[in-house]
Amino acid sequence: MRFPDMLGNSLASLRRRKVRTILTSIGVFVGIVTIVTMVSAGIGTEQQVTSTLSGLGFETITVNPDYSSESNSPNNVPTHPLTPEIVALIKQIPNVVSVITDISLPDAIPEVEISINGTSAPVSAFFSNAGSINPLVSGGTISMIAGPNFDATHQDGVIIGAQSLYNSLHLVGTYPADTSVYNQLLGTPVHLTVTDPRGEQQVFTTTIAGVDTNSNLDDARAPGARSITVRNASVRIGANVKLAIVQWWYRQPDYLEKRGYSRATVKVDTIPHVNAVADQIKGYGLQADTVPALIDQISRVFTILQLMLTSVGLLALLVASIGIANTMIMAIYERTREIGVLKALGATRRDILGMFMLEASFIGLLGGILGVIGGWLLDLLLNWGLNAYLQSQGFYVNLQIFQVNATLIVSALIFAAFIGLLAGLYPARRAARLDPLAALRHE
Repeated sequence: MRFPDMLGNSLASLRRRKVRTILTSIGVFVGIVTIVTMVSAGIGTEQQVTSTLSGLGFETITVNPDYSSESNSPNNVPTHPLTPEIVALIKQIPNVVSVITDISLPDAIPEVEISINGTSAPVSAFFSNAGSINPLVSGGTISMIAGPNFDATHQDGVIIGAQSLYNSLHLVGTYPADTSVYNQLLGTPVHLTVTDPRGEQQVFTTTIAGVDTNSNLDDARAPGARSITVRNASVRIGANVKLAIVQWWYRQPDYLEKRGYSRATVKVDTIPHVNAVADQIKGYGLQADTVPALIDQISRVFTILQLMLTSVGLLALLVASIGIANTMIMAIYERTREIGVLKALGATRRDILGMFMLEASFIGLLGGILGVIGGWLLDLLLNWGLNAYLQSQGFYVNLQIFQVNATLIVSALIFAAFIGLLAGLYPARRAARLDPLAALRHE
């Protein structure tokens, strides 16, 4: 029997039993939909995270002090602090372009309030003076609207989000305002009031150094969105200002000499030199993390996560394979006489085996095609629903957590056909072993 004859016979048999074929393929459909949805969630989340980390630059190294315990809170003095002397040594390492230091404010600070021209607002948690990544901003990157960003030479003042100037501090009448309006605010005096747990307050005076696109949870609510009780201001505080705050907080003027910086971002001239510079920094007893290494670790975590999520779909496919096997066994009983006729006309065991395995594969493939389409539509619906919900809460972002790629589609279809093939192997072998005379006598 030629392959086209086997193929035509298999398809004709499936067409004669449309309802049974569709019902059997539903099990595969459920399993593939589950797998596509789960894996696409892992793919999308991994891409969101890695793209955000990639924005930091593959030529950067994040340096942290080494602590004797697992906790790296400000109350825990590091074993190897990142002192100004160590920072100076890092700057002298060949191929190092710049070193941007940062100081973390104590988590125990109950309140920080910003006051500009008589208008006050609580300060949000965006304290990093070196960071440029915010997942609430489209693309995840914070860009400057006015003034310079914090870098190795600019460490003083505060940088305020443009939305905060409109929503929280009411310093501009429209959002977004013209760039010239933001430029006029540069150098405006700013008062930061810090309260310690004992209720004591200290006012730190600085100026507006810049305006950026940073947004916190409250600022992400566009003008006209539902009102809320508290509006924090997204403020990035320069390292020099934060140093004054922690010196007062710990009553320790030599804070940097004893505790050092919380972290430093080291930029290397080219990517091939990153590992060598990181190894030299580790020689000072510090922790040095590179973006490629971090992305690699995250990829391994997401691979494990995807395997765990895929196992749910595999369970559904296991049930579906039992259904396919049952359907094919029933088909053998119904077509025993047909099998006898085919063998009498010269069909070999291999021909019968191939014909029934093709039928089982087509059932799996049909379920796979429907499952891929269903999974893709479900992903679109979930992405739309997630963003619609976030927008209803005032978070104007465009997250694509569920992402289907060509590799996932092809893999799902091949896997679905393979499940059908595997499930049909036993019934096909039974059909191939039937005695032609007994099959012809079968009623």
